[in-house]
Amino acid sequence: MQHGFFISMGGFVTRQGHHPIVEPEQFMEEILADIRATKVQDIEDKSKANAVSKGLALLRTLWFPVQMLARAVQHLPITALEIATVGFTILNLLMYGLWWYKPLDVQRPIMVGP
Repeated sequence: MQHGFFISMGGFVTRQGHHPIVEPEQFMEEILADIRATKVQDIEDKSKANAVSKGLALLRTLWFPVQMLARAVQHLPITALEIATVGFTILNLLMYGLWWYKPLDVQRPIMVGP
């Protein structure tokens, strides 16, 4: 999955022209072999985020629904805006789950190809 994210970010470039490999016709057998040979650790090494920073963002996002639940238990009023915000929070948590392995802010691409 990390290789796919890295490709879509333009993380792999050709050695000749230094062009990002994003088009299907660019995936020649030599380039695919180099991409497959790239270790996941090499891609993770280029990412500026780790599990701690992602986990803290996740905890901050979870804080709002926990507050809402506490208010509901205490029979305090809940506004329509807060209910809508909880809906967005659920979608945000889904996105965190899907993007957990996506590299963040990669500055230097990996060169592949002949």
